[in-house]
Amino acid sequence: MSGYAADLWELGDGWDVVVGHSIGGTLGSLICAREHFAQRLVLLDPVLMIPEDQFDGLLADQMSELDAAGNPEAFARRNPGWHPEDAAIKAFATLQTSRFVVERTLIDNRPWWYLDLLGDVHIRTTIIGADPAHGALFDPTIGQEIAHRNAQIRTMVVSGAGHSVHRDAPEAVLGVLLS
Repeated sequence: MSGYAADLWELGDGWDVVVGHSIGGTLGSLICAREHFAQRLVLLDPVLMIPEDQFDGLLADQMSELDAAGNPEAFARRNPGWHPEDAAIKAFATLQTSRFVVERTLIDNRPWWYLDLLGDVHIRTTIIGADPAHGALFDPTIGQEIAHRNAQIRTMVVSGAGHSVHRDAPEAVLGVLLS
């Protein structure tokens, strides 16, 4: 993860807000632990831990998503609540990576445990979690515990939203970003 973070540090410090989704939430936590990188951090269903007993299933799911690379209709069928443009953007984005990169990113960082990063974040941080009944990758009970330990962090769960909470509930995410 440090290689990805080094790329982001090249952008310089002083950002108003950093928003990270999924693994981007892990990276956001890592880069915002550095002093003065941003004033605020918003994490969208961040992948800060993958329990070992769930790792292989998550890896298989990520790899199978690449089977739909370049096919907006496949993403629209898989995610009927998404705006068609979101399905098209996701289909295009999956063409920009490779199975090797996805697999190595996960496997080379196994065990996936980045919860400790939030202890180093000293800026206002909001974690917007997906609904556990709809594929959340961030456990809301852990989020509550983290928020209890760090007054800078608040957590919320968007009912009915899946892991791509920004696509499933854009109004809720936008409301947090503008508040």
